[in-house]
Amino acid sequence: TDDVMGHRWFLFHGDQVKSASFGIPWYGFAKRLLGWYTSIEPFEYAASGHWHVPVRQTVNAITHWGAGSTESANTFAQEFLASGGQRPSQWLLFAGERGVTSEYCVYVDKDKDQ
Repeated sequence: TDDVMGHRWFLFHGDQVKSASFGIPWYGFAKRLLGWYTSIEPFEYAASGHWHVPVRQTVNAITHWGAGSTESANTFAQEFLASGGQRPSQWLLFAGERGVTSEYCVYVDKDKDQ
């Protein structure tokens, strides 16, 4: 965990989430986040990677951002997520004393039509 301008963040890789209902890991993320919130220390925000799909989810009072990937084709995404054509992306978050004030999913490919 880390403190950013008075707000607690929980940062983790994402490979700790093993359960995926129908191959979709977001229920597993919710379960893990709630467990870490009570067993480690309370936090408002969480950020992770590993799954190569940009996602934002709210779990009770926790907001979690799962990072996309800077590459569009990789064997992990193709084999485990069936999303080899995912557009390369990353989250851009702005935070201040009031917490996260803006969020953008930035696509880093050259395709301007999508």
